[in-house]
Amino acid sequence: MRNLGFLAIAVGLLAAACSSADPIGDPLEVGEPTVNKKRDAKPAEAADLPSTPAPAPVATPAPPAPDAQSKDGIKNGDETDVDCGGAKAAGCADGKSCVRASDCVNNTCTGSLCKAPAVATHYCQDLSASGCCNTLASTVEKFACMGIQFAGKEIACQGELVLCGVGGIGGTPCGNLNKCCDQMLAEGYDGDAADCRGHNTGNASTCGGWLSQYQGMNWCD
Repeated sequence: MRNLGFLAIAVGLLAAACSSADPIGDPLEVGEPTVNKKRDAKPAEAADLPSTPAPAPVATPAPPAPDAQSKDGIKNGDETDVDCGGAKAAGCADGKSCVRASDCVNNTCTGSLCKAPAVATHYCQDLSASGCCNTLASTVEKFACMGIQFAGKEIACQGELVLCGVGGIGGTPCGNLNKCCDQMLAEGYDGDAADCRGHNTGNASTCGGWLSQYQGMNWCD
């Protein structure tokens, strides 16, 4: 009887020990490590985190294209020299670089440089035909004009023709006819003034004839 009592006590103690080892779930196996859920929890994967949109790239504005029309003191755009030449800028002065005639203010590009325009070869002939050298009032101007004709320098003859047209030194028939036309215009006779200028052919004899007619009709002094 005593042995049976000890056996019952031992079985009771063993059952109590087994029931208190793991009240929740299966009993632990020998050698199995315990798990700390907070300590051993894995960090959330990147895919599990809420996504934050990347900031949009800020576009950098491109620098403005050079304006060939601006007076910036440098050669840019399609300019052929500083602030001149090309499709937009003003024509270049003589001596400036050019590619084509349109790059130059005088429309003459020779050897990649703007040049003065060539003088046409008819002014000395026109001066001789006009009779201006023989009808100038000033003796000094007559000899000067004849010297220009003799030298045959086109640009000098061109200048002398202009001088004849405006009256020269002391006046010429064509110069005086121009003054008569100006007087008509000043008095309000626009149409007659235009007709008057049309009679100024540069020929002293022709100008003198029309001047005499206008003076005879009291159109001018």
